[in-house]
Amino acid sequence: MEASIERLVPTLTPEQLSERLKPVDAAMNEYIRARVADQPNENEEISARMVEGRLAADLQQQGHGRMATGDQLEEADLHLKQAFRSVIESPCIDRHIPGDPPDAPASADKLRSEERAWLAMRDAWVKFEASLYPQNVSAGFGYSMTEQRANELRAIQNIERNRGCRSDEGN
Repeated sequence: MEASIERLVPTLTPEQLSERLKPVDAAMNEYIRARVADQPNENEEISARMVEGRLAADLQQQGHGRMATGDQLEEADLHLKQAFRSVIESPCIDRHIPGDPPDAPASADKLRSEERAWLAMRDAWVKFEASLYPQNVSAGFGYSMTEQRANELRAIQNIERNRGCRSDEGN
C-alpha cells in the first residue's frame, strides 16, 4: 500500500511511512481475506487495489483540508450500524437464490466476520490519519470510508429486499 500513499505523505521517510502503515496493512489484509472468503469470483489483489485506492482518496481529501467533523463521523457510524442491523436481521440472509449478485453475503456469520475485519481496518486507518494530523483532534477521520461501507451495506439490503426478504418493513 505504501506506493499509493507515499506521494501523499511527503513529510515521512519511506521507513517511517512503512512503520506507521503496518497495522493498516495487517487489518486491510484481514478484511480482504474475510471479504473474498466466500466469493470465488472475487480476487484478493483486485480487492486490495480497490481498498488502497479508497484509502488514498480519503488521505488526499484530508491533505486538501476537506476533513469531516466528529459529528459527521458519528452520523455516518449510525448509518453504518442501521444498515448492518437491517441486513443481518434479514429472514433469508443465510439462504441463497439462483441469480443472487456475486457480492450477496453467503451467510450472517460471514457478514459478521467481514464487518469485524472492516471495523478493525477502519480503526487502524483512523489511527494512521490521526498520527499524520495530530492538530485535528475533532476531525472525523474515517468518515468517508464509513459512509462508503454504509452504502455497500445498503446495497446488500436492497438485494435482500429485491429477493422479498424484509426485516425492516418500516424502513
